[in-house]
Amino acid sequence: MLTMMTTPDEPGRRPDGQPPTARGWRTVEPARHRVLRIIVVAGLLASIVTSAFGQEAAAQQRYRVQPGDTLSSVADAFGVDPEAILRSSYLADPPNLTAGEVIIIPDPGQSPDEAAEDAASRVGTSPWVSGVYYVVSGDTIEMIAADFGVSLAALIEINALDDPDLLTVGQRLLIPAQIDEATGEAVAASSDEVGTANTSGSGNPNHPWVPTHAQLRNLSCEYASAFIATSAFGSGVPESAFWDSIPRAKNPHYGFRGDIDGPWGGYDDYGIYPEPLVPVLNDWGFVADVFYGMYDPSLLKDHLDAGHPVIVWLALWGDTGVRYTNEGTYTVFAGEHVVVAHGYDSTGVYFSDPAKDTYKHMDWDSFINAWGASDGMSLAVYPA
Repeated sequence: MLTMMTTPDEPGRRPDGQPPTARGWRTVEPARHRVLRIIVVAGLLASIVTSAFGQEAAAQQRYRVQPGDTLSSVADAFGVDPEAILRSSYLADPPNLTAGEVIIIPDPGQSPDEAAEDAASRVGTSPWVSGVYYVVSGDTIEMIAADFGVSLAALIEINALDDPDLLTVGQRLLIPAQIDEATGEAVAASSDEVGTANTSGSGNPNHPWVPTHAQLRNLSCEYASAFIATSAFGSGVPESAFWDSIPRAKNPHYGFRGDIDGPWGGYDDYGIYPEPLVPVLNDWGFVADVFYGMYDPSLLKDHLDAGHPVIVWLALWGDTGVRYTNEGTYTVFAGEHVVVAHGYDSTGVYFSDPAKDTYKHMDWDSFINAWGASDGMSLAVYPA
């Protein structure tokens, strides 16, 4: 099984002396508060937030790109300068938009220079629009507000709905962030505020709170997953930040093993395990909690319940592990792949897959077998 030993005579130990089932570099209490996944973490934004409702000041918004969106179509929809969007947002492939990216929507009156300066002062993210939802058959405005845990009045106001009872299938609705009327700051919604939709640990799988993203290199699924996880809270950490900072190493616990552009599925051109990702994520202002769940998903569920996306390592071809002792002791699995879990229910786990740039579901038995084969290796990510 996968271990992090510095010597081959300490089975089941990590370099810091903790057993694989112990928590990693940062200790948290993920189950203390179950927060609505799509709401921006308030602590990250408390010093930069002003309410978008009822104020005349410039109010940048956050928008998650949908399939088919272009820079011009989004700019037209919001009535803003497309160059201002381009200058104030991080785009993986500018000026093209990629479905799942979170971009900045400037105030309609802002020039590109003003928009870029404003976005930089807000750490590249604004809290007033937390996401977008497309109406499906059977939806009511009350159901959508309850499902996302937002104020019905705010949902109606931000979408300028003249008759909120007349929704049409496919209609696009902007989802507002929670705003504290007393302080004008974004706040996280507790499970009590959400109602029944998100109190069972479902992770709200029908409304994914992390984006999709296609990995940029053949074996960069770990870096792509880190971008996906951090993008859940605003501008994500780009893949290039990892491949520019992390060294090559035989032991994937210490660095990237093999050629990042090599073929997938083997032992030599391989990838990386969670520990080397931690310093880069910390530098970008994120907590990176490494844990090894083995075959027990309890800690995984706790993190998802707390609103933390979890990067998970899956041995898709089963226990194909080969043990090496040429740079410490470690195990490599043919067919290893990395995805971002964003929710779960009684049927299984929901995740964003960078290999296919799409959302997927895996039943519990299949997930536990693939995840547990590599000791339940995981990395929960959330703002510091």
